[in-house]
Amino acid sequence: MHRDADGTYRACVKGAPLELLARCDAIDREGTGTPLTEASRAEVVAAADDMAGQGLRVLAVARRRVPGPRPALGDLESELTLLGLSGMYDPPRPEVRDAVDACRRAGIRIVMV
Repeated sequence: MHRDADGTYRACVKGAPLELLARCDAIDREGTGTPLTEASRAEVVAAADDMAGQGLRVLAVARRRVPGPRPALGDLESELTLLGLSGMYDPPRPEVRDAVDACRRAGIRIVMV
């Protein structure tokens, strides 16, 4: 949480796209918060799915501004404005192959989500 010069508190939040999207009521479009409609929600979900389909780890980023006094952190978990999505390449660690092979030898079926 950050306190701006005008006394407004600003919190930035990141998380799983579907979880964070459920807490948003607006989306930032070129610097202006506009109401988040079902169509814009579907657009964000489609973009996140597309990024995940490319093998990226996807996070959503949102913010909330609250005029003073300092809000409790729990009060900042709703009425968020979605800022966008971030996709990161997160390759498996080298030791994963050996761990997967050991699981298969033990009769465990591996499922990647």
